[in-house]
Order: sequence, then C-alpha cells, then structure tokens
Amino acid sequence: MLCSGLVQILAPWALQLITDGLPLKRRARAFSEAVFTFVVFNAVWIGGYFAMVKTREGIPKSERLDVFDPGYGAWAFLYVMYDFMDAVYNCYAYWFMGALSNDPAELSVHAAMFRLLNSLCQITAHSLALAGYSKEFIFGTRWAVSNTGDYLSGLSTDLQ
Repeated sequence: MLCSGLVQILAPWALQLITDGLPLKRRARAFSEAVFTFVVFNAVWIGGYFAMVKTREGIPKSERLDVFDPGYGAWAFLYVMYDFMDAVYNCYAYWFMGALSNDPAELSVHAAMFRLLNSLCQITAHSLALAGYSKEFIFGTRWAVSNTGDYLSGLSTDLQ
C-alpha cells in the first residue's frame, strides 16, 4: 500500500512536467500528455497480459505466491504500476477537462460524466466476470476500452 500511494504521488508530478512544464501551446501539451499516457497504459497492460497468461483460477493457498518467493518483486512492481497508470490517467483526464472551459457548471458536468463512465466500465467488468466470460476476454475488453477513451480524449480538437 505504501508503494502504491507513493507512485500515485509521483504520477501528478510527472504529469505536471509535461502539462505545465513544457514551453508549448496548450494543444501541443495535451497531445504530448496523451502520447505519454498512451505509452504508460500500453506498457502496463502488456506487462499485465504476460502476468495474466501465467495465472489460473482455483490455486490452493499452499501454491500461491508469497512475499518470500522468487519473482515476487516483479509481480509487486506490476501491481504498483497499475496504480501509477490509474493516477496518470485520472490526473490527465481532470487536467484535460479543466482546459476545456472556465465555467464551473460546465466543468462539473464533464467531471460527473467522467466518473459515471468510469463506474460503468467497472460495473461492466464485474458483470462479465459474473456472466462467466473468460479472464482473457475480460482483460482484452478492459484494455481496449481504457486505451480507446484515453487516446481519443487526447486527440480532441476542443483545445486551442
């Protein structure tokens, strides 16, 4: 938990280097951050894919990975990187929404829609699991939905 919290502190710092630190126009900074977020997302999801294919359901407790087992560090790093990816995406999404308008009423609608869509994706993932879809299908669906939304938001032409 400590490592997860630390990387969620580092993510906004990394983001501000791009979104506020680069001497570029707002549109170019938004595009640069979209590329950064897209690369981080794909790197983490690719790592997650290789981890997913090594797992199986129904492992007895005696065979599960322990903190003292070899290779635990790589699995822990991947887990922490998912938190980094989530923080990067959320920070970028809120920065992007803030760049769209100065009207608080409009911004609250954007923020509410973002949280609504985020919650709907989580509900859908759990529903797919309850419906008995394979872990591979669920993994691919979540990867495609999260990447598409992130990539398209960065390519929006609303920024001047």
